[in-house]
Amino acid sequence: MANELMLKYGCNPNQKPSKIFMKDGGELPITVLNGKPGYINFLDAFNSWQLVKELNAQLHGRGGGKPFFAQGSIQAGRAEIEVFFAGR
Repeated sequence: MANELMLKYGCNPNQKPSKIFMKDGGELPITVLNGKPGYINFLDAFNSWQLVKELNAQLHGRGGGKPFFAQGSIQAGRAEIEVFFAGR
């Protein structure tokens, strides 16, 4: 794994590319499978991961794999799901 990753510049080619890295200099906990992601791509991924983790915690989720995985299924009725999203 790499300890830093250069990010796509976005929509403005005059901008300098940025990068993500671990503050302690360690390896990144991610692997890019295809393409060159940008900052917004990472925000989308991290925020959706957090949403799935919250759904699993609040709606009787049955996750799978390692604790940091965002996968599995939930067991909730429509009313529980509506209450969950009403608080957002």
